Amino acid sequence: FKRLPDNEKCNNQKMTKDNLAEEKTSLQKSLLFYESQHGRPVSREDRHIVKPLYDRYRLVKQMLTRASITPILGSPSTKRRSQMLQPIIEGETAHFFEEIKEEEEDADISELTDILKSTAQIHPIATSPVENSESDVEESQEKLTRELRLSSIRAASMPELLEQLWKARGEKKKLRKTLREFEEGFYQQNGRNVQKEDRGPMLDEYREYKKVKAKLRLLEVLISKQDPSK
Repeated sequence: FKRLPDNEKCNNQKMTKDNLAEEKTSLQKSLLFYESQHGRPVSREDRHIVKPLYDRYRLVKQMLTRASITPILGSPSTKRRSQMLQPIIEGETAHFFEEIKEEEEDADISELTDILKSTAQIHPIATSPVENSESDVEESQEKLTRELRLSSIRAASMPELLEQLWKARGEKKKLRKTLREFEEGFYQQNGRNVQKEDRGPMLDEYREYKKVKAKLRLLEVLISKQDPSK
């Protein structure tokens, strides 16, 4: 992953809109590369390792959004928000929102893009108990993953879209076969069809199958828009 230049580490408050856009692109490429090599982080250790990068990406995007709106220079809120852009420290979990007052949390949430919509959605920061923090982190990372993949898909050329469509169809076929075998085996063993509460052993596969189907629909829409014959 790309490390921040020394001057940016020391002068986060002076980063311009162009600096933020450059870092956002760099982080996006790094996260996409990581996921292409290792897949989405699942284990607790993996999530702990990449959490600072996900946090940084979300924060830089948030700061870039704010940079489009002229701030009141020197105001307390401007100074607090400038301090939020901290450097990524390898091996440590970032705590970007700890110094922000509770009443500002709802206004400081970043936008997350749904995989089937082009409109950005604003979600309030969850103030969940400690015991739920791990699941919240996973959910946040999963939403960012969808956003990163969506950005990558939209920027792809027609040949790249067709290649992704072919791969997605292959993934769907493989997952469908796996799930069908599971459901047939379950029926033979229990004499009834699989219910939602029975999916536990294959829950990840069911979720992945749903994601692949959504990705296929998105790819088909983008391809139809680029196809001059339609």
